[in-house]
Formats: sequence, structure tokens, C-alpha cells
Amino acid sequence: MNKCLLLLSLLYFVVIPASAHEVKRAGNVAVLLHMEPQDSPVINEPATLYLSFDDDNKKFSLVDCECKVEIKNGSSTLHSQNLVIQEAFGHNAGSVDFTFPSKGIYTVDLTAVSKTGKFEKINLSYDVRIERESLHQAPVDPLSREQANSDLIFWSIVGAAFICAILLIFIRRYKGNKK
Repeated sequence: MNKCLLLLSLLYFVVIPASAHEVKRAGNVAVLLHMEPQDSPVINEPATLYLSFDDDNKKFSLVDCECKVEIKNGSSTLHSQNLVIQEAFGHNAGSVDFTFPSKGIYTVDLTAVSKTGKFEKINLSYDVRIERESLHQAPVDPLSREQANSDLIFWSIVGAAFICAILLIFIRRYKGNKK
């Protein structure tokens, strides 16, 4: 039992790698956002944003979808376009091309509505950070600083709760052994 608790407590300290691919869920549908070039678009250069859908219930289909992507800077909508199906990446993958005009944090909003009512409406929002000025510059993780800070806070709270739970177990065992 003690070895199991030690192993579980060590798992908290395993570093979870950061990823430029962000998955969000809306009900039973998971949507992955991937960006090219190199997961880190360059300002004033064409970028392609890929969205890949995975439905636990297998009801979602891009063919049946009125899928719209909006790219915003603050409250200004810079680009609005329906997803273009990308058969090369599977039947539930689509893309949008866009050139980011400057460095900053942009919002990518996805709205997906079934043409036949087979799946629930999907509204998802991704915050992406654009910082590269040339293709020669090293790629930058496009997740916004706000998202990274939110993740850090979340995992810190989870870790603290986990450590408290382990301490409570040890305290109860210690008290039980004293009797």
C-alpha cells in the first residue's frame, strides 16, 4: 500500500509536455486545433489552421456540418470562413487559411451546426499567440499566456489537493497504529 501511495505521489511531479495542439470538447465531440507552419504561424505569412473532429457517438460528420471559423483580434473579426474539408487528413478534418497581420493573441472561434440535426451545435474558442516574425525564427507555442497560466493554476490546485489527501491517509494510519 505504501509503495502504491509513493508511486501515485510521484506521478504528480511528472512533467506534462506542452503541446501546440489544443483539444477542446463540446459534449461528445473533441476538436483538435493544429496550425502550420510548424505549429507556430509567422506574421504576414500565410498560415493554415486545421481542425480535426472526433465524436464519441460517431454522429458528427463534416459533410453534414455548417462549420464556420472566425479569427478575432479583441472584439474585431478579421476573418470569417467555412471550413474546407481536407480528405487527406480524414473525413472529419477541415482547414482555414489566414495571414496573421501582427504579433498578438488572437481568438479562433468555431461554430458547427448539423444540417440534418444529427449532432448538437458546437461552439468552441481557442486563444492563440502569434509571435514569430520569420520562418527562420524558432517556433513558439501558440497557446496564449493566459491559457498557460490557467493550466498552471489548475494543476497546482490539483497537486495540492492530492498531497493533502496523501497526508490525511498517513495521519489516519499513524493514529490507527498508536491505539
